[in-house]
Amino acid sequence: MRLCYNTDTYIIRGISILLSFINFSKTYKGGKKAVDDLSLHIEKGDIFGFIGHNGAGKTTLSKLLIGLYNDFDGAIEYNGIDSESLDKQDVYGLFSVAMQDYCKYPLTVRDNIIISDWSDKDNGSVEEVSGQASADGFIAGLKDGYDTMLNKALSDDGTELSEGQWHKLVLARALYRDRDVLLFDEPSNSLDPIAEKNFMDALMEKYKDKTIIIISHRLSCCTTADKIIVMDDGKVVDIGNHKELMKRNGIYKTMFETQAAAYIEA
Repeated sequence: MRLCYNTDTYIIRGISILLSFINFSKTYKGGKKAVDDLSLHIEKGDIFGFIGHNGAGKTTLSKLLIGLYNDFDGAIEYNGIDSESLDKQDVYGLFSVAMQDYCKYPLTVRDNIIISDWSDKDNGSVEEVSGQASADGFIAGLKDGYDTMLNKALSDDGTELSEGQWHKLVLARALYRDRDVLLFDEPSNSLDPIAEKNFMDALMEKYKDKTIIIISHRLSCCTTADKIIVMDDGKVVDIGNHKELMKRNGIYKTMFETQAAAYIEA
């Protein structure tokens, strides 16, 4: 595998390409560029980590990728096909997604997971993905387990979950959907270190045939990624795996050492 890049363009050669940004920019009202003239190719079957400071453009890029925004310059291609020539449903069908903003449905625990794909209702994998997302523990403690009705919008007997518990359900929901590309925006939010490790281990062991995209401020989620894309002010400023990036005196090394120091000092 060879990685060839200049200041603004990164091209991965010798790999079957799945997703591509080509001379891509996204400008918000007022003239602020969230993504600035970015060209990037994401190949099949690898784990990609996107990291950067707040406002670097990571979450905006993910929403553009999954088709939530239409107003941009340049092109997004899926398997070499321009997004503008594809039906939105075809684009949506490529992704399993767990974003920071999610819906809390007044349904049972089981239905809150399988709602991501009703086509094969409860095919036996609900319990499996719940375990991978470390949701199985708290579900076992609910009064009706997977059949527990959640929130009180439709029923006074509905059970209210904590944000951390909801977050685990949303991770399970994305895994249950089981599409070609798994995209997680801040997957470690509300996860303790053990749950985070279990989740990352599951991704690497159970979903090797998927393309996995992880957007995170907690760099421990990205240390095992095949490639880490470092963004700053809407641009890709560095790319490589953990060891390669730690050899450079860039944003990634600074962020990683700052986070690590907090644990060491404690």
